[in-house]
Amino acid sequence: MINDKFEFTGETREHLGLTLHRIRSLRDFGHVITGELGGWLREEQQLQFEGNAWVGGDAVVTGNAVVDGHAKVTGNAVVDGHARVSENARVAGNAVVTQRARVAENAVVDGHARVSEKARVAGSAVVEGDAVVTMHAWVVGNAIVSGNVVVDGDVVVSGNAMVTSNAIVTQRARVIGNAIVSGDSLVSGNSIVTGTAVVKGDAVVSVDSDLVCIGPIGSEKGTLIAHRDKKLGVRVTRGCHSGSIEDFKKAVDERHGDNFHGRTYHSAITFIESLFAIADSRKLEDIDLGQESSFT
Repeated sequence: MINDKFEFTGETREHLGLTLHRIRSLRDFGHVITGELGGWLREEQQLQFEGNAWVGGDAVVTGNAVVDGHAKVTGNAVVDGHARVSENARVAGNAVVTQRARVAENAVVDGHARVSEKARVAGSAVVEGDAVVTMHAWVVGNAIVSGNVVVDGDVVVSGNAMVTSNAIVTQRARVIGNAIVSGDSLVSGNSIVTGTAVVKGDAVVSVDSDLVCIGPIGSEKGTLIAHRDKKLGVRVTRGCHSGSIEDFKKAVDERHGDNFHGRTYHSAITFIESLFAIADSRKLEDIDLGQESSFT
């Protein structure tokens, strides 16, 4: 197919030992006007001749990477390796999409974010800040991954879920629905954080029994969330309150006293304490069984 969309200007630069060529549009398309200077390509074929796909600013597309459909790569972004940015996706800022990663549909990768290995960002998902999405992780739907977050392994972040701050979601964990994982939380194993769950602080969720959600509960018919926490042991969150079990009991007594909601919350806390105690006992039993088996 004849390229009547853009041309090389003759201006070149070196990037990781490869010669790149600045491009210039030959016609109007999308938001690009005739004669507009674009970013840098290693080869013409890396930017689809059809559609409104564009590489602008000082963005770099190199290696065997491809930008097609109506996708945009702008700013100082880098797309390399065998990566692909397609459909209506946008890669901007200082973001890097590399190796065999895919950014598709209406997804956005911005800031200093990095998407690598075989990770996929799609739907209307946003990956920004200094976030890293790697290995086989998927960030899809309307999910947002931002901050200093790491999402790796076979993780799925989807729906309207948010992973922010310094959180790590790894192995085969799922963060879905309207769930939020933030702070210095670690969510791993086969854990599923779903619904309206909020995992924050120094949370450690590696098995399903590390997270409990009870609701609707209280005068506002909300969700009471309890999860393991490196500093507090167990963190309890309800609405704007988030702290230790003892702090939550005091807050309940101050607000509800011995009324129906107060008694309901105390019953829920008793259940949560019992559940975590049972889980701890089970872990100890598993350890004992493992020690016994080592002598057989």
